[in-house]
Amino acid sequence: MVRQLGEGCGLSAGAPAGMDFAERLGAWLSVADAITLRSALQTIPAVQPVQARAAVPPAPQALTEELQRVRATLTKSITSVEPAQPSRGRADHSSHGAASAPPIPLDPAAEFAMLHQRYGEQQRRMEMSVDALRAHAREVLAQASPELARLAALDSVMEKMLGGREQHLLSTVPAFLKKRFEQLRRQAAAEEAANAETLFGAAPEPAQPQPAWLVQLAAEFEQALLAELDLRLQPIAGMADALEHAIP
Repeated sequence: MVRQLGEGCGLSAGAPAGMDFAERLGAWLSVADAITLRSALQTIPAVQPVQARAAVPPAPQALTEELQRVRATLTKSITSVEPAQPSRGRADHSSHGAASAPPIPLDPAAEFAMLHQRYGEQQRRMEMSVDALRAHAREVLAQASPELARLAALDSVMEKMLGGREQHLLSTVPAFLKKRFEQLRRQAAAEEAANAETLFGAAPEPAQPQPAWLVQLAAEFEQALLAELDLRLQPIAGMADALEHAIP
């Protein structure tokens, strides 16, 4: 996800030189956060399952299947809106199955506002679904074994310590995409100006109702959402994998 946003905006996506993952993660924590995290980590070994372990261990494939179901549902939600095509008018973002509207004058700013609004809606949908599934995964692990219960407790601590910073950073993704919008729009304007000089004295070609650069932007929005979905699901995928390895 970082690489995609960096390439689109012309920014470096590499990690700071000389810093490993733990050092970069530690930069997210203040001194008070570090003290709180250390205390929590010291108490985790003593954590026992909240409820008595079930007589029949939880089926590991059930959590994996639920993860796959949520992933598929959210992926379908992200990709279900048909992107605009140059051969037709503005993208139909409504849920009505009406016939395609005739081409109308293009307003790039309005089109970007629609994409921006849709991105925010998808982020909120992902947050609600993933948060619920993550809490469920911790409940499953807490009743599987003492070792997995400690892993669930650790995940809970890490979410409290890092979740706020993560959500803040994810909320800034549309700002990077806006930079990409402005970049593509400038490039398109420059190409149009060059074509106008080339075609001086000749009849210009009619403008397409939905230019290719805006179609490309919509596709990049979709790819960013899919990358964000993978990012949000990583902790759950890790817990599901631990459960599968602990319970054959």
